Amino acid sequence: MTRVTKAAIACFVLMGGLTLGSAAASAQSSSSGGSIQVWLTPSLTGKGGKILITGAIADSGVTKGNKTGKAVLKKGTITVNLTQFQAAQNNANPQINQSNCSGFFTASAPVPIVSGTGAYAGISGSFTLNSQFAFILPKTKSGACNTSNNANPISQYGAVSGSGTVTLP
Repeated sequence: MTRVTKAAIACFVLMGGLTLGSAAASAQSSSSGGSIQVWLTPSLTGKGGKILITGAIADSGVTKGNKTGKAVLKKGTITVNLTQFQAAQNNANPQINQSNCSGFFTASAPVPIVSGTGAYAGISGSFTLNSQFAFILPKTKSGACNTSNNANPISQYGAVSGSGTVTLP
């Protein structure tokens, strides 16, 4: 796996799980849940990305690229288990065009919800996350694509989205 792949994975997949967090929790108006859509723009620099949840939950915030994997939301926290998603990311096989050093990879896996606080206390359910990462690698002096661990991508893009169902008490 190249440094680019590892950097793209690290920008979103954080150790242990993702916590969708909150500084100020408020009451949730829905009492039944339903379908949700999760939209993430991961940080490719580790400085934090953005998250938006639509459907049965309407909330947004900023992800924090740290070991605890927190995204600050407005209404509460939702803790999920990213084990399967991390495995899918780690096993992704980047497709690299050797003539221009552009590449991409995708991954997808189910993400079960573990717990919640604030408006999301007692939440259950799961969703499937789908990731897409693209990059352009520099070339070596000989003209080959530089896939070494110390190669910095010329440009890169990452997006993660998903959908599933939640139940709220």
